[in-house]
Amino acid sequence: MATDEIEPINVQNWQLELAKEFSPNYIRIVQGMLSIAFDRAIVLGIAKKNPSRMIDRQHQEQKDKG
Repeated sequence: MATDEIEPINVQNWQLELAKEFSPNYIRIVQGMLSIAFDRAIVLGIAKKNPSRMIDRQHQEQKDKG
């Protein structure tokens, strides 16, 4: 799958799969690394958006409402 084909739902589904086997702390670390990789891909012109950051925003908005 090309970087521009990855959507926030793909990232979220991947996180749910990780959650079956790994701790929330580990998932946060991996999520952060993925987000950094997408940021770098944007700088290099490989990607146009960071779907990982879109997931981060959704989680923060849910925390703020809850």
